[in-house]
Amino acid sequence: MKKKILLGTAALIVAIAAFFAWKFFAAPVSTEKEGTYLYIKTGSTFKDVQTELVKDKFIHNTVWFRMVAKAAGYKVVKPGRYKVTKGMSLMSLVRMLKNGQQSPVSFVITKIRTKEGLAEKIANSFECDSGEVMSYLNNVDTLQAYGFDTNTVMSAALPLTYEIKWNTTPDKIFHQFFAA
Repeated sequence: MKKKILLGTAALIVAIAAFFAWKFFAAPVSTEKEGTYLYIKTGSTFKDVQTELVKDKFIHNTVWFRMVAKAAGYKVVKPGRYKVTKGMSLMSLVRMLKNGQQSPVSFVITKIRTKEGLAEKIANSFECDSGEVMSYLNNVDTLQAYGFDTNTVMSAALPLTYEIKWNTTPDKIFHQFFAA
């Protein structure tokens, strides 16, 4: 009798451990199509990340996410654009967020003729808004470091494809244009 109770308890513990292991390492976070992105804005808190994950339906509630985050040591929120792939486990998601493994934006410049057009395109693709970009493009002091002024700045935006992180500042975006 004692042996049956001990065996039953051991089986229950193994079953619980297997369930936790499955939930952490194998249960898919997203069943959506490939290419679904999670956007974490600069200044976001851990609570904001949890809210975004539930709102965008990557997770149903935050209980398991908090447990995995605690186990993985995920405390510091790193802003960015993160690709959540179909079948990705909760542990893989937490590791990606913890390590800040962003997916860069493929920013394609074709025929943009005005600063306003460039500012709008940047604002539609990145975290910064068009006002920030226009302020940068109209600032003589910042442009002078690259050898441009407010009239010649558009010649830096060559028609190419740039791989840039989503949460990049206008200064760093422009630096990518200049480096190309």
